[in-house]
Amino acid sequence: MLILSRKKGESIIINGNIEITIADIQDGKVRIGIEAPKDVDIHRREVYEAIQKENKEAISNKNVNLNIFKEIFKKIKNILKILFKTPISILRRQGSLQNKIQGGNYNEN
Repeated sequence: MLILSRKKGESIIINGNIEITIADIQDGKVRIGIEAPKDVDIHRREVYEAIQKENKEAISNKNVNLNIFKEIFKKIKNILKILFKTPISILRRQGSLQNKIQGGNYNEN
């Protein structure tokens, strides 16, 4: 870690395009101004850590949503198997396709 001393109004330049200026020093607090390109994210540490935590939670929720999607896809696949493998005359004799689907009376076999 680089440690520098600066007075009010003095600056630090980082990478040629980020400038940190000491705006004020009062009651043990230092106010800084930061000029940086728009594509550079700047956060206080506690805000950054909260963002990271939310991102991790979103990823774990995404996995849950993917499992739900897989189940839905499996049901759709089963419905398509019924539609394309079973002649309509047989479906009419056994009851409507809609009743089979709603009642869950279908499987992959």
